[in-house]
Amino acid sequence: MELDFNPQLRHSDLLPADRLGSLKVCLIGAGGIGAPTALALAKIGVGMLEIYDDDDVDDVNLGPQMYGTDVLNKGKVHSLRNMLRKQAPWTTVEINKTRFTSVTDVDHDVVISAVDSLAVRKEIWQAVQQSEVNLGNRCKLLLDPRMGAEVFSLKVVEPKLDGSWYEYSLEGKPVEAPCTARSTFYCGLVAGGLVAAALASWVRDEIHFVDYSLDMRNMVMIQQTRDQARASAKETRGQVWRNAER
Repeated sequence: MELDFNPQLRHSDLLPADRLGSLKVCLIGAGGIGAPTALALAKIGVGMLEIYDDDDVDDVNLGPQMYGTDVLNKGKVHSLRNMLRKQAPWTTVEINKTRFTSVTDVDHDVVISAVDSLAVRKEIWQAVQQSEVNLGNRCKLLLDPRMGAEVFSLKVVEPKLDGSWYEYSLEGKPVEAPCTARSTFYCGLVAGGLVAAALASWVRDEIHFVDYSLDMRNMVMIQQTRDQARASAKETRGQVWRNAER
């Protein structure tokens, strides 16, 4: 969309508009994390977003997610696209009201895994790895945000560098919280902002940390460098093996 003004003027000295504008981003999930992430990325000038989600807006989504009663029972991807067209018409938005799987083509610079299942995260990782075979390392960055009520984590993964420690983060069984203690609106908003901030760091070649954990209830954040993430994964694997041998 052609505009006679610069909507990114206020952050033009902070963010490289040309790099952001040329990015193709695949966002899987349009819920508690996915919707605010999409809005944050569009606001900073990401050129193209392709969004996958097969869910409709349910009444239980109205409190913890960005959707209102006007889109109740409508597809999340359709509702999110309409929101983005009003809020950030300069970003091209493509939608798929379907489930993302391991055989979905990934022809994007960045993939964001805003889903609520380790099984789906594994399928996304498989699709990213397959894109390296089919498209010659097309995907340069995978962002994997995870949320549980008031706790948030983010994995910042460059596939060629971070496969070993990231794959370990896909193992194990997640802790199941009761349905009344699974998500909060404010944590989702912060998550979307942190995902956008991680992307901004990446386009500026400023990635210093690859694993973030934020406890919003106690206002505590833990960060790990790539070397620390690798060491943690190695130590955890060793502990699992030692326990198995007992």
